[in-house]
Amino acid sequence: MLKIRSRAKSFWRCGVRHTEEPTKYKDDDFSKDELEILKNESELIVEHVEDEQDDSVALEDIVKAIGNLSIDDKESWTNDGAPQVKALGDILSQTISAKDRDAAWKVYQESKDSQE
Repeated sequence: MLKIRSRAKSFWRCGVRHTEEPTKYKDDDFSKDELEILKNESELIVEHVEDEQDDSVALEDIVKAIGNLSIDDKESWTNDGAPQVKALGDILSQTISAKDRDAAWKVYQESKDSQE
């Protein structure tokens, strides 16, 4: 498993937008050539990590954490109105991927829409 983060706020390489928040990828998400490009890119931090499936956070826990975020705390939200990965990770005391945040955010919004 790979963990990639950008030194910059946002940086594109190999067709993927990398941010300061670490994102996990499967080993076969990139070709050998792409992996070499990513590893040699000075703007990226690329780590090979053990598969952390046992440490994964349940989707329902992330959804609950979203509900615990203060609407008034601008640091907890992105410019697009989604919860910050770091804010959720702080609540859950675990690293949350942007992919998991996005899935939980979708569930959270759907549950809010159905309550109205």
